[in-house]
Amino acid sequence: MKVELSTTLQAPADQVWRWVQRPALLNWVAAPLVKFRPIRPTTLPEVWADGEVRVSMLLFGVLPMGSQVIRVHREEEQDGEQSARSLVDMGEGDLVKTWHHRIRVVPERAGTTHYTDSVVVEAGALTLFVWMFAQVFYRHRQRRLRALARGGFKNVEGR
Repeated sequence: MKVELSTTLQAPADQVWRWVQRPALLNWVAAPLVKFRPIRPTTLPEVWADGEVRVSMLLFGVLPMGSQVIRVHREEEQDGEQSARSLVDMGEGDLVKTWHHRIRVVPERAGTTHYTDSVVVEAGALTLFVWMFAQVFYRHRQRRLRALARGGFKNVEGR
C-alpha cells in the first residue's frame, strides 16, 4: 500500500536537500514517535551514503519495533526548467518486509521547496496497520519538518 504526502517548505531547495541527506534530521523529525538507533555500522554517518545501514526502531523511544535496513541511493530528474532530487530508501525489516520511501525535493518560487514523501509498505497481514501508522508518521514528520525549515534548521544537533 502507498502513502504519498506533499508540503511546501519555507526554505530553499538546496538547503532542504542538504538536510534530508543527514541521519540527524531523520531522528529529529521522527521524534517522539520513533527513535532510530544504529546497529550496523554502530554509528550513523553524518550524511547518508549509498548503501545499507541497519537500525533498531523504538516506538515512543522505548517500545522495540524490530530492526530495519535503510538502503539509500540518490536520483536526479530534469524536466525542462524543473529539476528534482530524490533520496530513496529501498528498506526492509523484521516487521515490514517492504518499506520503499522516496523523499523528493523540488525548488519552487521565491526560495520555497515542494517536498514529497512517498512510501510503499508491505507487511503481510499487518500491511493495513503499517499503512495507517505510516499515514500518521509522515504527517507528523512533515509538520516537524515545516517548523524546522521555517527556523532555518537551527534545532537539529543543537545548531
